[in-house]
Amino acid sequence: RKKFHNPDENKNLHYMISRLYTLLPRGATIIDGIFTLERGPSFDGKPRKSNIIIASEDSLSADLVGAKVLGHDPATIAYLEMAAKNEGRNVDLSDIEIRGQSIDALATFHEYTFPYSEDGTLPEKLQKMGVQGLSYPKYDTTMCTYCAALNGAVLTAIAFVWQGKPWDNVEVLTGKKMQPTPGKKFTVLLGQCMVNLHKNNTSINAIPIKGCPPDPKETVKALHKAGIEVNPLIFEHLDIAPTYYMERYKNKPEFEEKFYKIDE
Repeated sequence: RKKFHNPDENKNLHYMISRLYTLLPRGATIIDGIFTLERGPSFDGKPRKSNIIIASEDSLSADLVGAKVLGHDPATIAYLEMAAKNEGRNVDLSDIEIRGQSIDALATFHEYTFPYSEDGTLPEKLQKMGVQGLSYPKYDTTMCTYCAALNGAVLTAIAFVWQGKPWDNVEVLTGKKMQPTPGKKFTVLLGQCMVNLHKNNTSINAIPIKGCPPDPKETVKALHKAGIEVNPLIFEHLDIAPTYYMERYKNKPEFEEKFYKIDE
């Protein structure tokens, strides 16, 4: 996990994933697209009933087709382009035999990144809410799964607690390579990697959230110290967080519970 989310641009997440196609043994690859998800992979994404199955004896071929079905040019996805180059393959699908329905008949564009402000310092949702006094730079590929899971809860908690009064010039940094913005009153360092990176940085008023993964209770304390009075209950019940999103599926026949059960 730590190696994959490497801050070294020459051995970053895309590079690491691209190597898997060569290192893993050849075998059947099945992509379950019965339900697809925009801005996944977490429960706060936008689901669709797509009824698609992609299968291949070659994992790279399956992923190249999968990208196209999701409306993305594989050439714009760094790890796919790297993997194709490593194996002397074409990234344009010209060497792949497609059976069944055509890609054009199935392809629908799926967003994958969460929108941020133009300067990348605040999620678009918080910007539209009018949040001020807070800088929360957009995540990068060095943020691992542990911090990513907590990061969503932090942003949700911040959105809930915003009352229109600007916070006191706070910045929250994540991942393994973010650098602080000069002049901030508080710099919250989310996760052990960010804490380690700036542990000797005397130019910032650091509020560290240690641990891998970071402790939710310590996260609450850190945000409170920075003047952001998030609700601790959000962090005490992270395991039931998905239930907050269940209302979106109510009375929608394409998401009936029977589709998620296996008949004996």
